Amino acid sequence: MLGEILMDKLIIALNKVDMFPQGVSDPALQAQVKKLRGRFKHTKFGAFLPIVPTAAAPKAESGNEAFGIENLINTILLYIDIPNRELSKKQHFQFAIDHCF
Repeated sequence: MLGEILMDKLIIALNKVDMFPQGVSDPALQAQVKKLRGRFKHTKFGAFLPIVPTAAAPKAESGNEAFGIENLINTILLYIDIPNRELSKKQHFQFAIDHCF
């Protein structure tokens, strides 16, 4: 897993939870979370990494607005260490993009 090599911490944003009939309390969703925890317990991240259920763009017929985004933002702010970087004008900003699918 590329993320395991490059990262020390991981947050899983479990999107599209509005597709489950009962939303975040759906037993099928809870089963998926349990399955993910089982997979990640064999990695350096462990079984108790943050898994945040979200629905960034819920299906239109549900009439629901996006949910879980504030919780995701708060989880990121609490869990991730934000480094103090002082860049001089001579340094260029570099941004790494990683897709772990």
